[in-house]
Amino acid sequence: MSTFYVEKYDFKNPPQLEEAFKSLLDQPIHSADELEKWVMRLSELMDGVTEGLAGHYIDFQCHSNSEEAKKAIEHDQEYIEPMVKRYEGEFDKKFQSSPYRLELNQEYYKQFLLRKENAMALFNEENIDLEVEEDRIVNRYFEHTGSLSFNWNGEEKTLSEMFLLMQDGNRSIRKSAMEEIFQTLLTKKEELQEIMGELIQLRQKKAENVNLPNYRDYMFKKYERFDYTPEDCKALAEAVRKHVVPLKEKLQKKHQQELGVETYKPWDTRAVPEDKQPLRPFNKIGELIKGTSDIFDQLSPRFSYLLNEMNEKGALDLESRKGKAQGGFCEYLPVSELSFIFMNSTKSQDDFITLLHEMGHCIHNDFKRNQMLSAYQDTPMESAELASMTMELLTMDYWNLMYTDEKELLRAKRDQLEGLILFLPNGIVVESVPTLDV
Repeated sequence: MSTFYVEKYDFKNPPQLEEAFKSLLDQPIHSADELEKWVMRLSELMDGVTEGLAGHYIDFQCHSNSEEAKKAIEHDQEYIEPMVKRYEGEFDKKFQSSPYRLELNQEYYKQFLLRKENAMALFNEENIDLEVEEDRIVNRYFEHTGSLSFNWNGEEKTLSEMFLLMQDGNRSIRKSAMEEIFQTLLTKKEELQEIMGELIQLRQKKAENVNLPNYRDYMFKKYERFDYTPEDCKALAEAVRKHVVPLKEKLQKKHQQELGVETYKPWDTRAVPEDKQPLRPFNKIGELIKGTSDIFDQLSPRFSYLLNEMNEKGALDLESRKGKAQGGFCEYLPVSELSFIFMNSTKSQDDFITLLHEMGHCIHNDFKRNQMLSAYQDTPMESAELASMTMELLTMDYWNLMYTDEKELLRAKRDQLEGLILFLPNGIVVESVPTLDV
């Protein structure tokens, strides 16, 4: 469907890819130097596979109502990904069984060796089949949510467009919009509940297959969280409850007074007072890209170049539309050495922040592209979000290039800083679900 990514392997011809895997697996290794060269060849091979899989995933997210995109990703999930996982298990065995791994530069390979030990402990043949089924279930979720449309005064709107109405100064509009959102979501209640139930059972089985008591412990290992524990997460949650929640409540009380409402309702939390308009830093996607590019040029011309390069190569899908998955993400394409940014713009301040955020990932990816090991180009979620959320703040001194009105500029900066405080408790709630002992 798309041309922004490179397909080094024809996934419609699985034997071609398997031959490349077998050739590398059968290669003899007689020294530490040969082992290191083998690891680098494996990195190159996996880069090609990763880019192909990522490209098909992006296509499906951009066109979740497309049969072509759906067939491509389902083929990958049924034939390619299981093969990749099985051979990854074999490659890990080959590496771990080599005595020459102890002769590698231990300072450079320390984390790599730890990750391989962890991967060996988590590998289970039965889980490969479970993950194929897991992917099918998740695909159903994206099909259901991507196909949602909302009727607003006779006009069809996407979920992102409906949430934009939560900022309206008219309280009755906000209330009606929220009711429409949740009434429409409830039409998918049975399907989404079924999906959740299936995932809970399947994921518990994955944990049990590797002798772990619950999915939480499984994912801590899967995410390679070597440096902290679920108990550390609980300590962080308690610190946020104690120190951040009171500040959040203070900000919300102030907001309630600004709105002049007696009772603060869920449809009030993002609203502006009736005498103000929601922040609209741009009217067209081209203006968003141009303004963001100018801001990044102040930090580094390289940052601006990356955004413009993605735009020129079709690696930006920013507008909201029906048949497109919700949310936003940045995906790195290691062969192209290019990132792809996906989001659902509704011409709001949030969209401006989202592009800055995703560009933080893109810039992070650019810094990592010269890492010899593809494994070292993978970034743990914690570090990845540090880069992206920091970029939201690093750019603030140059937001005047997007906001020419001084009052609106100050509003945008205040909303950003207050938004970080409001986000923390909600983020902790979401994070607490996978850290529960269930």
